[in-house]
Amino acid sequence: MINRQTEASPEAGLQNEATSSGGKAGGTAKPKDAGATTVIRALSILKLAATGTALGASVVAKALNVDKSTGSRLIRTLASEGFLMRMDDGAAYTLGPAILELAATINRNADLPQ
Repeated sequence: MINRQTEASPEAGLQNEATSSGGKAGGTAKPKDAGATTVIRALSILKLAATGTALGASVVAKALNVDKSTGSRLIRTLASEGFLMRMDDGAAYTLGPAILELAATINRNADLPQ
């Protein structure tokens, strides 16, 4: 979980979250379910994108403390499902329309306080 009291940047909190969930820093043991690690990393990328950070493979790799190729693969997968989309510059990614679809579902189905 991101420690909001002590994090200096969004990337710092995500790096802590990723490494506690099986990232490569510090020799932390991976969870028994490698799929869970991938899901946690993907969610961490979406949280980073929600901060307004323009995402590229290098930014994601640094934030999650993974190889650049892993960061790139995760971005491509999220983009292929519509959760990320390319920004106007064509090099970076931001949140995609699938996020809005999920939010709309919550608004339709949940009894949210007004």
